Amino acid sequence: MARTSAETLADAILLNPANRWDKAFHPYLDWFREQLKAWQELVDIFYGDQIFALQRTVTEISKRFPDKVSNIMQRHFEKNISGMAGGGITTNPYSRNLLCFMTRYGIYGHEPADFAVV
Repeated sequence: MARTSAETLADAILLNPANRWDKAFHPYLDWFREQLKAWQELVDIFYGDQIFALQRTVTEISKRFPDKVSNIMQRHFEKNISGMAGGGITTNPYSRNLLCFMTRYGIYGHEPADFAVV
């Protein structure tokens, strides 16, 4: 986010004359706030223990039902989570909603508190 933020800010400065920088910074600040919000959601889910309980649930379901559908679902979910954690799709609405939905409704048989990151 730091590198992308610097590039986005530099573009805002270079594409606008000095007397218009105040207006140029508004879209940058909106972008920056959205980035921070998305990263905070991801960090909260990680440290809120849901991600580990969800991972355990998904692994157990894949072992219990080792078919093509469960493998496709697991790969799809892992692709989205790793893409978010890597910064490539952290703000992607689909990935964010998928993670929110899965951590809210996809954890079965595990208590997130048991996976606490202390």
